[in-house]
Amino acid sequence: MRWLIAVAIMPGVVIAWSTDGVAQSLREALRQAYRTNPVFLAQQRTVPAAAASVDRARAGYFPRVSANSYYGISETSDASLLSPGAVKTRTRPRGVGLDISQTLFDGARTYNAVGGANQQLTAAQETLRDTEQTLLLDAVTAYVDVLRDRTILTLERQNHASLSEQFRLIRELFSFGDVTTTDVVQVQARVADSRARVSGAEAALKGSEAIYQQIMGSRPVNLSMPQPADRLVPSNLDAALHQAVLAHPAVLAALATADAAGSQVNVALGEHLPTVTVTGSLTQQMNAEAIGDRRLNGSVFGRVSVPIFSGGETTARVREAKEVSARRRIEIDAVRAQVQANAIRAWSQHQSAKIRLSAAQEQVRAASTALRGVREEFGLGQRTATNVLDAVQDLLSASINLATAQRERILSTYAVSRALGKLSLVNIETGSQPALGFVDAFAQLSAPVKRLSEQTRWELRSARLGDGAIGSAASPGLVLRPTVQN
Repeated sequence: MRWLIAVAIMPGVVIAWSTDGVAQSLREALRQAYRTNPVFLAQQRTVPAAAASVDRARAGYFPRVSANSYYGISETSDASLLSPGAVKTRTRPRGVGLDISQTLFDGARTYNAVGGANQQLTAAQETLRDTEQTLLLDAVTAYVDVLRDRTILTLERQNHASLSEQFRLIRELFSFGDVTTTDVVQVQARVADSRARVSGAEAALKGSEAIYQQIMGSRPVNLSMPQPADRLVPSNLDAALHQAVLAHPAVLAALATADAAGSQVNVALGEHLPTVTVTGSLTQQMNAEAIGDRRLNGSVFGRVSVPIFSGGETTARVREAKEVSARRRIEIDAVRAQVQANAIRAWSQHQSAKIRLSAAQEQVRAASTALRGVREEFGLGQRTATNVLDAVQDLLSASINLATAQRERILSTYAVSRALGKLSLVNIETGSQPALGFVDAFAQLSAPVKRLSEQTRWELRSARLGDGAIGSAASPGLVLRPTVQN
């Protein structure tokens, strides 16, 4: 019996994910996240609230004006014990008034309150930037996770389909007595393992898609792989640390919060100082004492209020404000240390990701070459079915490692940009990488293989001893199509 063997060899490994139909770019997905992500939308509301606090603090510079009016019934009588029949007089007094009060000096409490509110507004703006960058990195992570898990699922399904076909063929060989029971159960075990791996890959993909929907607001459809943001990565670690300390929004928010706390100390200290105000009023009264009576009253007063004793409340507020300010200053150092640590970790992971991607590419090339050789030797009767299965498994593991390495390589550039505080929608690279890569190559190389007949083996050995063209460096691949003999 002669068997057919067809091995298609790829000249190189192209690292890319393929997509069908119109692809949704990362920037388009991020725009959708901007519109729908509830965490980011909630954080956006903090900035208008902080701006309103600034307006509220500035109100201390302006006068307070209020209007009032009154209306009533008044009844008077000149009756007494000696003249009980006196005349009673009933009037309906009414009036309108205008009051105004202007603070001339309040111990600089208003000035410091405005300064503190402005710093709180700055902190809210920087915190929003930090939340925005967190959203962007989470979105990029979810985006490439879906692509990676789809690739892994495709690989696992291809492997399961190939093993299932191989199991069918080896059972056919077993019916002819060409293989043993051990060969059959070995392939059967691999089929069961591949079925479990497919189930695990499907579960992982569903989890990634759920996170994607949580962040983006919709399910992923056709995604295109973004380009790495290499232009945002500094050339060395010192430059990365310098940028992180100066530009990161978390550091700027901590500085603004500390300045706001310092302003609150001055506000509390201002409570020990006197307050100088000017008040004025203008009142129009009618029927105040008699019918037809009209009176216009106006007054202006200056008032000085000096705090003398408050039971220690003001002093306690000053101590409290100073402690809060000191804590905020210490937190600046903590935030800077955290930012530096994140920058070092992100930069190091980026360097490692480049090395891992190169190693994964080399691993796939080597595993592909090894599988080609094992398949050829199996056809010649020099390898067992277990050797072929092991080689296919090695290529599968290498392909999965490559999918993961490419995901880490792309994500690491955005992680560095996030650690430096420079990640924004403008900096997100557009475009996708070339389609068709190691997924299709794995499908070709992992196809079921059959053993050649003795005649074909002899022909191959003769060819090897002749010019050595088959499988040599001059031949990029091997495609054998001997006839089938029943």
